[in-house]
Amino acid sequence: TFGQLAQIMSDCGYDAITQEDDRLGLPARARNVSKHTKNRNHLVATFWKREKFEPVYDVLIRTRSMTTVLRLKGGNESSPTLAVVNVHLEGNPNKSQERTHQLHYAMSDLARALQDDQSAIGKLNALVLTGDFNCELQSSASSLYMEMGRLGKQAGLGGVYGESCLVLPDLLLETNEATRILHPIMEWSKPLSEDKINVKPHPFRRNGMRSAYPKWLGRNDAAQHFTFCSELSKRPVPGLDQCWYSSSTLRRVGLRNMFVDDSGLWERYFFDDDEMQVRRDDERIKVLSTGLPDPECKHPSDHLPIGAVFNWIHSNECQESCVLD
Repeated sequence: TFGQLAQIMSDCGYDAITQEDDRLGLPARARNVSKHTKNRNHLVATFWKREKFEPVYDVLIRTRSMTTVLRLKGGNESSPTLAVVNVHLEGNPNKSQERTHQLHYAMSDLARALQDDQSAIGKLNALVLTGDFNCELQSSASSLYMEMGRLGKQAGLGGVYGESCLVLPDLLLETNEATRILHPIMEWSKPLSEDKINVKPHPFRRNGMRSAYPKWLGRNDAAQHFTFCSELSKRPVPGLDQCWYSSSTLRRVGLRNMFVDDSGLWERYFFDDDEMQVRRDDERIKVLSTGLPDPECKHPSDHLPIGAVFNWIHSNECQESCVLD
């Protein structure tokens, strides 16, 4: 259960919260910002190092997302703040519009919190949005929406956000940027119809949201890099799980390998990098043959974990803020 996992992680120095958290003495107050408050079948959980971060605002709860704002400890109210948006987007392959709307709602919740004078957040110095996107990183409406900040002819252009955004003029319809956000957008190898990309621009476009994992991973051969492989179909899917970050304020300094041999640190003394890669390839081939979860339960989920390490771009931790468009 989550309670058991939270206790184990607490013993390791981590606080945590989830969308339906009935534990006593929660580290942060949770607040539903969605009309849908029935039991959720797609819970997400966020953990943070207790000695390093502290929550500074209500945790914003939606059916498919949870937003936590954390401040770096050891300073004052001007210490850097980080927002973590944890998502588990709509799983129906045909509901691309629902996925982009869920992303828009989650980021808009955060934008409203930043505009609230009573929020005590102050400046937001970084944003990380991560989770199960239920669509491919390489080509989907959701990944393009995260990167470009808008979709479709009515999405507008430039730094104006909301109903006052400018509709794309004819002169700009032939630009490289315009061609990426206009029809046709490919998802699951099929073009999306115009009515499937009706979503407002998201409020963090100007902050250069970038995928931690390169889009070319698994693009030509999904068997080489994937995050999902059903035990029924044995079909690997690349980039189903994604991690996006504000590249204007964060620098990606490390990525988790698809397979990490965990049989012991001593292997570093016995195997060089090439030998370790061979071992990872053997593990990958085994998973492709069995699907996930694997029979040995080394990988207990039908998804493989992803992970990234970030650092502040500015040497004095962070002087820039994730500001709204």
